[in-house]
Amino acid sequence: MSVDCHCRFLARSALFAGTFLGLLSLYVPAAYAGEDLTAPVMDSAHELGGAPSKPGISDTISIDFTTFPDGTPIPQNLDGEYGTPGTTLVNRLTNEFESLGVVFVNPPGLVTILVGPPSCEFCGTPPVGGLLVGGDSAGNLRMSFLVPVSSVTIDIIGSGLDIAANLKAFNNQGALLGTVTHTYTGNTGVLSPFTFTAPPGETIASVVYNGTLNSSALASIGRLTFVTEGTKDCLSSDRQVYDARADFRPGWIADKNPNGCWTYGWTKGIQGHLMRFPKARLYPINNGLEQMWYDPANHAGATPSVARNSGGDYDDSNVTFLAGALILHPGGKDGRSYAHVIWTAPRHGDYLVRSIFFSQQYSIDVDVNILVNQKRIFNDTLTKDGAQRGLVREVRLAKGDTIDFAVGPNGNYLLHPANTGLDAEIIKLTPKQQDRDGDAKPE
Repeated sequence: MSVDCHCRFLARSALFAGTFLGLLSLYVPAAYAGEDLTAPVMDSAHELGGAPSKPGISDTISIDFTTFPDGTPIPQNLDGEYGTPGTTLVNRLTNEFESLGVVFVNPPGLVTILVGPPSCEFCGTPPVGGLLVGGDSAGNLRMSFLVPVSSVTIDIIGSGLDIAANLKAFNNQGALLGTVTHTYTGNTGVLSPFTFTAPPGETIASVVYNGTLNSSALASIGRLTFVTEGTKDCLSSDRQVYDARADFRPGWIADKNPNGCWTYGWTKGIQGHLMRFPKARLYPINNGLEQMWYDPANHAGATPSVARNSGGDYDDSNVTFLAGALILHPGGKDGRSYAHVIWTAPRHGDYLVRSIFFSQQYSIDVDVNILVNQKRIFNDTLTKDGAQRGLVREVRLAKGDTIDFAVGPNGNYLLHPANTGLDAEIIKLTPKQQDRDGDAKPE
């Protein structure tokens, strides 16, 4: 969170020490009428053929390779059609399942067969779903997950007896978590599952599947299922008030992201897939006291990031940090990454959102946004020293719905002043407080 410039902001006590009426006196621009920035959000457990999962919620994703995520049937009778990098079939395989949280990495020499509902003689009765066979010259098919995963299950199906496969799992640092091997000796054409579960304290970032352990009977993938880590601690929470700034420090110290109901991450553009920050560090920049979440894989000048100033007020004619400020900075290698602080609702109900974005750097230039279930309800910019923009709004949420506070580069894709403070409280309203319906209800 660097760059040359600065700014100043009113004392934080003036923001949230007052009442709800006091907050209404802040500048509150007209909200968006629920602009839909992505495909519709699905329920927490879903099959192939739908939209991306909600950030921050635990999901079970099951892909049977009968349709692409947009609902288009995968062509049938493709048995024996071997794709090579650059062909339409392989490009769709590699890219289109990204919306479900997985990318099939396309290495040199990839050989892939992808068929729809099978018509082949060995596909079982009733027929199983589509078949995916893949690998490089050594038979390896690589899969990368867009969010941390706690377990991966492969249902294999082969063209002969004694089919065998293994699965190697890796964490987000590339370290091998372990290998599981499976041999199936039952009837041809019947799905046979095996699972790798992440060790305690670890999550899976990628796997390598090899179905060629028996070269005379290839072990194809009939179904892929994976469970995202999600915010399990959050979904059992009974708290009434959630404070983005106050809640940040315990999660950072414990190296937990998600941190209760809060998740910290970045996206490529505001419509991109959320990548959780994997690295927590006291970053040696500015006052050297920023407790920061960031991603070494997308990193330029300590951006994008979400951090807390663990020191006192600090002004070096570049940044001007308030003591304890929660600070978001967009950027990244191509300058287009948004920084996100996302809250997940632990239960159904009406909630009051009280939020303020404020400048923490001179000559700031950012766009600030609030999204409910990936639909934008608030958008503005900070382009002046001392600028602040806020929103007070009541929303009705289901369990697992999300409120996303996002800061972007405002169209300036060079590294530039963008340190943005965020104060946000989300309050569960009691029945007596629910005296009106919120006007931000993206159902």
